[in-house]
Amino acid sequence: MILTISGSILSGIGIELIVLANHGVDSLSTLILGIMKHSNWEFGTWSQILSIIYLIISLSVNSKTLGIGSLLNALLIGQTVKWIDPVFRKSISLNSYFTMAFGFLIMAFGTSMYLKGNLGSGPMEAMMYAVSQVLRMDMAMSRIILDAFNVLLGIFLGATFGIGSVLAIFGLGPMIKIFNGLWNKKIYFAKTK
Repeated sequence: MILTISGSILSGIGIELIVLANHGVDSLSTLILGIMKHSNWEFGTWSQILSIIYLIISLSVNSKTLGIGSLLNALLIGQTVKWIDPVFRKSISLNSYFTMAFGFLIMAFGTSMYLKGNLGSGPMEAMMYAVSQVLRMDMAMSRIILDAFNVLLGIFLGATFGIGSVLAIFGLGPMIKIFNGLWNKKIYFAKTK
């Protein structure tokens, strides 16, 4: 539970840093920013709404990937963004590549952490499994299709596309995989002592 909650909060912090850097964001954030062009609701609220929608869709396809952690992740990421946005906007340097890179690092670490909590996949991961199952394709390809769908729809709705979007599509997965490997080594060494 601690890993799931802490990881979700860290993911929210990472997402907020990426958005503030303004060099392109992860695929779901691209979709959210596009939707916000046509709505008065804030980023965190839309993050929660889309996360719940993705979880419901995933539940209808395969409920085995979901758990209490799925709901916690969906709600906590959006709530974290809501809490920290006013503070970060006053103290974080905008349009910074360093801010963007650090945001992706924190997001990847947080995602790996909540997945290690093993209480259920987050909304994007659950949707990746659902797409993979429905289209009968491997996880990597289903994630690319899901990310591409989010980005293209977000751009169609008015969101911008940048280097951060490319980094999200091609770099976020490998970063999460690296952190997963580090978690596995840490757990292994802890058990052997």
